[in-house]
Amino acid sequence: MKTFRNLKRLFFALIIPGMFFVGILLGYQLHEEGVAHGCFPLKEDLPIAPIQTEKKGVVKFGVIGDTGTANLDQQEVADSLAKICRIEGCDLVLMLGDNFYPEGLKTLEDPLFTMAFMDIYRDLEIPFFPVLGNHDVKGNVQAQLYQSRFHRFWSMPNYSYSFETGPVRFHAINTNCHLNAWYRLYQSFDEHSMDNSGKPWNIVFGHHPIYSQGGHGDTDLVQQFIWNILFEQEVDFYLSGHDHHLNALRKGDSGPYYLVSGAGGAHYRDREDIEEFSTSNAESLFVHRDNGFLWMEIHEASATFRFYDKAGDLLYEKQLEQQD
Repeated sequence: MKTFRNLKRLFFALIIPGMFFVGILLGYQLHEEGVAHGCFPLKEDLPIAPIQTEKKGVVKFGVIGDTGTANLDQQEVADSLAKICRIEGCDLVLMLGDNFYPEGLKTLEDPLFTMAFMDIYRDLEIPFFPVLGNHDVKGNVQAQLYQSRFHRFWSMPNYSYSFETGPVRFHAINTNCHLNAWYRLYQSFDEHSMDNSGKPWNIVFGHHPIYSQGGHGDTDLVQQFIWNILFEQEVDFYLSGHDHHLNALRKGDSGPYYLVSGAGGAHYRDREDIEEFSTSNAESLFVHRDNGFLWMEIHEASATFRFYDKAGDLLYEKQLEQQD
């Protein structure tokens, strides 16, 4: 009995404080990891760059992901996007993450920002709206966020954010923090359902795909379930990168189109990459396993999306009518 009492005293004297200390340490580590991944948004969004559409009630935009290689492939895609924008028109560009390889930006003064963004897209003097990719969060995520204060065409008001232009409400999410991203997205839909400024089109864009026929493939079943229950019927397009190819998918005859544009600098040309391609729970309508980009035009009653290769040649086009 005396031995038992001594063990009990030892447990309360050492084990319980030790468990408490470990809990604090794990909590601190999780918090620091969350900060590093941009999981804790600013209390107020930074101002976004003004968007000037060419025509009232219409928005045209490019969509590029996995761009930040600062190499010839990225430059060729950028030049072709600029060419299509001159011909067809562009009001803005969405950047789908992995904006700077291999480990994001280190500081606000990191020369990679000039090399992989300012110099590459010098012919596109329109707002760029980025989200963070998994390579970006290896660096200083605040260094990307606060570029918005110093460069008028880089418009990243928060880690997850939304904005409206023409007939579209855009929802940017930080998919490095899924739970936070889903919560912010739910808040955005809930907020706008209470007002009278409903837009006929909702577009969500983030780095990681829900469905994709690439090397990374579909997101896990838990994330698919959350998406399908909460958002699938609210969204018209889900745009993503992460897989370094171009891909259009749809799950059934209703719900959103899943468009992957992750070949703005990176690519799948190597045989070992292609051999690792996966199947998807969604039907693949189109796939291109090399560099290229996506371009979209949205009217109140219709939408068009086109995939182009890095030379600016049309690969695939789809025209849709808005459903009541």
